[in-house]
Amino acid sequence: MSPPRPPRRRRPLPLWLLVAVLAGSAELAAQIHEEDLDLDPEPVAVEAALAEELPLAAAAARALADGDLAGAAALYRRAAAAEPAAGPRAALCVRAAWALHLLGDVAGARAELERALLDDPNAPSLDGRADPAFLALRQDAERDAAVRREREGVARVQRAAAAIAERRYEEARALLTEALRLAPDDPEALYDLALVDLRTGRPDAALAGFERVLALDLGGRRIVPDGIKTRSLNNAAVIYLERDQPADAATALDEATRLAPRDAATWFNLGLAREKLGEREAALAALRRARELAPDDLATLRQLGVSLLRAREFGEAAERLGHAVALEPESADLNRLLGQARRGARDLAGAAAALERALALDPGGRHGEAGLAARLLAEVRLEQGDAAGAAAAAAEATALAP
Repeated sequence: MSPPRPPRRRRPLPLWLLVAVLAGSAELAAQIHEEDLDLDPEPVAVEAALAEELPLAAAAARALADGDLAGAAALYRRAAAAEPAAGPRAALCVRAAWALHLLGDVAGARAELERALLDDPNAPSLDGRADPAFLALRQDAERDAAVRREREGVARVQRAAAAIAERRYEEARALLTEALRLAPDDPEALYDLALVDLRTGRPDAALAGFERVLALDLGGRRIVPDGIKTRSLNNAAVIYLERDQPADAATALDEATRLAPRDAATWFNLGLAREKLGEREAALAALRRARELAPDDLATLRQLGVSLLRAREFGEAAERLGHAVALEPESADLNRLLGQARRGARDLAGAAAALERALALDPGGRHGEAGLAARLLAEVRLEQGDAAGAAAAAAEATALAP
């Protein structure tokens, strides 16, 4: 009977392999300088530095150096599970994949690589020292992780859209933030997040978001659907108008009308921008186009009527405002404007009727219309030669605005 063999010592992996495993993380790589590699430092010194910050990762590196591949993979997985930040977590998953690859567990290595790349598409490699089979495995994982990232991002954007529709804006923000982590350049996610910012009173963040959507198409790229681009231009223009930047608004809206020539809201906003710039004819042209596309839109009819009054085109103003009053007869504002238009068109009887209606719809001047309507009515009565009626209307105007 032969004598028992002495226990077989595990042969440690070479130091370059240990460093290759560790080099994937920026935090760990910062502790391993080129001059240290030249001097071939003792593994204990490297492990001590690791143990101070990442004890699980240090234990995994020790296990890998001792040839305990299964133990190293398990420890790297535990370290990844405990890591809250996506980048470092992905780096730990890559190291777990490397240990599993050395162990011959192709499926396990593949799963860890996909998990890493799902967390961070720029997850670090192993400093170029991995073998071709591992690199091929990573390329496959990159492809499948990209598909998963897109699919999961789309699902979050859809859930966020439902939350926005129900005004659950903080829930939508969380979903969209996660969607953009998965797909940083997704135009729909960027637009929806900007919309959430706009609706929650964050115009600066909203404008930055809409401009980021528009920037995706710079440099000849065409990745933003026309609908999203048009809405981004429109919303950015609204913010520009609120900031008294009509030139910027007009530039954005000119592009929007080229993208969506049949979008009434775009033409309406362009009319507002041109009006603020003092470009009266261009403003009227845009507002007329908006009315053609949406003939019963009250906001368009009112603004077109006001712009026509300023241009002293009283006949068309009376026609458009008469249409608006027919759609909303209980509006003191629209009746007062109609009275002004009819007066300008020399329809004094029609003007008086509209102004009397405005007065009746705003008793006591609660909506700020009655005082102006009474003053205008007094002027119309004078023009009609009705001194008593003018005096009565003037007395009412004085009572409303003493």
